[in-house]
This record gives sequence, C-alpha cells and structure tokens, in this order.
Amino acid sequence: MFMSFVFIVLVAFVAQSDSVSSHGGIFGKKRNKLPGLAPNPPNRFLCPGCLENLNKALGNGATEENKKLRRENVETIENVRIHCMKGDKGDKGDIGVPGRPGPQGPEGTCDKEQIEAVVKPLQTKLEALLSSYTTEIARLRNEVYSIKSKFVHTIGSEENPAKSCKEIYEQERYSPSGVYFLNITGKLGGLTRVYCFMEEDETCPAGSTLVLKIDGTKDTFKYSSPLWANKEVYAEENGLALFDTKETKSASFWSVPFTKICINMRKLDSLEVASLVIDETSTSLYDLIADGKYRATKGGREIWESLLPGSQVQRGCFLEGFNAHGIQDGSAGARIGVIASDQSNCTSPDSFIGFGTEGGSCDSSRKISCGNESGTCNTDADKYTSAFGYIFVY
Repeated sequence: MFMSFVFIVLVAFVAQSDSVSSHGGIFGKKRNKLPGLAPNPPNRFLCPGCLENLNKALGNGATEENKKLRRENVETIENVRIHCMKGDKGDKGDIGVPGRPGPQGPEGTCDKEQIEAVVKPLQTKLEALLSSYTTEIARLRNEVYSIKSKFVHTIGSEENPAKSCKEIYEQERYSPSGVYFLNITGKLGGLTRVYCFMEEDETCPAGSTLVLKIDGTKDTFKYSSPLWANKEVYAEENGLALFDTKETKSASFWSVPFTKICINMRKLDSLEVASLVIDETSTSLYDLIADGKYRATKGGREIWESLLPGSQVQRGCFLEGFNAHGIQDGSAGARIGVIASDQSNCTSPDSFIGFGTEGGSCDSSRKISCGNESGTCNTDADKYTSAFGYIFVY
C-alpha cells in the first residue's frame, strides 16, 4: 500500500510540474537536474499541496529504500521549490525622486590668452567661409546678368542707361559690381560710364555710385583744389576700376542725388579697407561741398579715427563734417572729415583725418590730401599718414 501511495504522488507531481523530459523523469539517471527548467521558467508552477505531499511521502517510512530516495532527491526538491514557485517578472517601477544637487565645484580659471586660443581658429574658419560665399555669390551674379543681357537691354546698358547705380540695383538685384551707363543730363546722348558697387556686405550699400578716388600723397584733391568747386571730370577713365591707386573724378560728382555717402580709406601699403557711411541727403556732392560752407556731421572722434588704423587727432577742439576748416591761414581743413586742435577753440587746428585735406602741420614740407595728420610740433607725437580714398554716393 505504501509503495502504491508513493507512486500516485509521483504521478501527480509529474503532471503538475510539466518538467519531465525524455531522460527518464526526475528520478531517472540524471537526478541532479530537472530537464526543461530554465533559471526563470515562465508560467511554470508546482502546487504547494503536491510539493508538501511529496516531501511527506519521501520522508515517511523506515525502509532503507525510502531514505535513500530522499537523500538522493533533496537537491531536486529544492530546485523545484526555488524555480517552479517563482512568479513572472513584475512591471518596472516608477523613476524615483531626484536627489538634492551636489555641492558647487570650485571656480574655473580662463584668461584672455585661453579665450583667444579657442576663438581665433573659429574666427579664421568663419572668415574663410564668408570669403568663399562672397566669391560664389559674385560669380552667380555675373552669370545671371550675362545670360539676361543676351536677351534684353538691362537697365544700365548703353541702350537703357540709368540715373544712378541705386536705380540699377533696385530694378536688377542680381546686377554684379562693374561699369554701367548713366544718363547724367536726361537728354539723348548725355551718357557717362561709372563704376557701380553692387555687393551686399558691410562696406558700402549695394547700389552705390563711385564719385572720387584720391591719392593722399598728391595734391590733386587738396582742400584748396578747384576740382571741389567745378563741374569738370578728372581722369574719368580711371573711374572704371575700383580698388587701384589711380585718381579720378566722375561726372557723378555733380549729377547723382543721394541720401548716403560712403567713404573708404586704406593705407598705401595695405589692401585692408575701412568704411564709414554718413547719412546725408543732397542733390549731388557738388551741391554739398562747392559753396565752401561748413556742414556738421555727428559721427564722433573714434568713428573717424577708425577709418585709418593708428590714426589720431588732438583732444581739444573738434569739428567734423563737410568743409571743416580753421580760421587762420595755414590751419587744417578737410572737405570731408574732421579737424582738431589742442586748444578749446578751432581757430588754428593742427590735425585732421579725412578727404580733401590740407594745412595744419608744423612741418610745411608734408602735404597730405587724404589721410591723417596730427602735427603738434613734437616729433615723437606727430602723425603723418597718407592714404588712398574712395568716395561713393547712394
């Protein structure tokens, strides 16, 4: 009877566990493993009652056979208890509340040299990209304009002259910088060729008309030159190219109205050009300057000094604008620019920065018609820098 009971319990155990394999069951030859049991078998349970009955069956009775069975299968029973009664893995819990911030670390150190070491390579890369884009845009402008010119008489052509470069730009935004035809008289045949600046950058406004180019080492356009007060061109063919060092005065000096003046300056030994845009409205540059009357602007000393690297004027009296000049003979004057003195009045200013300049120097042998002069009769403090100047109107 006892053996029959054991057999029945074992059959129940096998049916409940679903763990027996073809290797001979849990009491077969491989007693140290339960074939088919993974470390975490899904949905595989052994009823607690069956396991308890099996323990009792193997533990009861004094026969040597039952004791041996119990000893040999203790490990198997524990495996069943551990693995078969373990449930499915539960859902992941919610994220816990963040902890408090840690203590603040020590302050870092970063000096000017470290900043420059990081910024300079980036700045160089950016400048290269800007240069590349500018070149490509100019190429595309030329291509578009060239194609269009083959089919129509674009504004600024000999067949369709414009009144100003600004008018050309407003009607043809893709027009490249270069030479165009203007009708300065409004009558048939009253044509002149001028250089138009059409680039959209940080120098002059796109659509600016070239009026003058001045070599500061020559006296062609010094303050007292009659070219500032007449309607005569000077070396007009030199106005068909931009950044060279050939002087010119175009008919646009007395024929092109504007709302802005763009002045550019560069040292003779440099290709770097500095620009300044002045908000000024006039029917022409001739009408603004030829009468010799002083007309003030409001740029400020530092703005004018930025036109020419290393330039300076005295820190006393300061006048800026058009036809700025001292009262005494031989004192500084500038058709477009600033004059200054070390005194509180500008009766006899000694220094200037600008275009169409003259006088003011303690050294009468120095003649600068465009650039910076700051003569204080002190050799160590004196500044004498000739520049090349470009004047546009917009």
